[in-house]
Amino acid sequence: MDWVKKPSEHETKISAHFNGKVRYDGAPIFDKPFVALLFTNRCGSNLFAEYLVNTGYIGGMGEATNFPGVIRRSTKFGIDNYAGFVRHEAEAVLAKGRHFGMKVAVNQLAMLLRWNILGMFPGMVVYHVVRDDLLGQAISMSIAKQTGQWTSKQEAKPADPEFQFNLISQIVERTALNNASGRLLVESIGAPYRQFRYEEFTANPEPHIRDALGMIGIAPETLKLPEATLKKQANALNDSFRAKFLGHLVSQGTLRGQP
Repeated sequence: MDWVKKPSEHETKISAHFNGKVRYDGAPIFDKPFVALLFTNRCGSNLFAEYLVNTGYIGGMGEATNFPGVIRRSTKFGIDNYAGFVRHEAEAVLAKGRHFGMKVAVNQLAMLLRWNILGMFPGMVVYHVVRDDLLGQAISMSIAKQTGQWTSKQEAKPADPEFQFNLISQIVERTALNNASGRLLVESIGAPYRQFRYEEFTANPEPHIRDALGMIGIAPETLKLPEATLKKQANALNDSFRAKFLGHLVSQGTLRGQP
């Protein structure tokens, strides 16, 4: 967990933008718990967030801990501290009777805890989206890094993605570490937590979204989820990278015992 203690680039740049005015020291000001969607890149969190927002019970679910968006929006609205920024974002959602949530990586959740931003809320629930197929997730991430296409709604930059064994290996390891440390961090503070697997909720989202709503005390009699606008991006290129990666393991003797 040592690396979770180290401020991320987002934490450093947000703090610099607000001249260190990032901590909240008051009593809770909202009456609904904060919803944290804990994620790693390419895990399916954007799809899960879309389903949540489409229920009409949860709003926000953006990345209000990413420094480019925080700097842009706080400048636009003349906000000079991070707690004020979160309040501005949350009030727009809560005014509609919804719970306010954010997508957060484990380092960003740690940032919110360090700055006591969660003290603005009467509690927190955590939805943790993971993929069983870490290799597929890493391959998807390696391609997105090269094309700049992070969701199906974005246009890919002209690129011919290259197979990079070392990069994919590093992403697999980092993702596994993030998943483990995220769960440990949440358990350490005792917040309600549930893990949602990409392979399960994509096949049939309704029971999983019902479970998520149940964590915030909502049990609708009917739940109609419109078809998601985000689409699966994996294609034959992903399959070819998988075959190359697994073939590399064999060719390098990774799966052979020592003579």
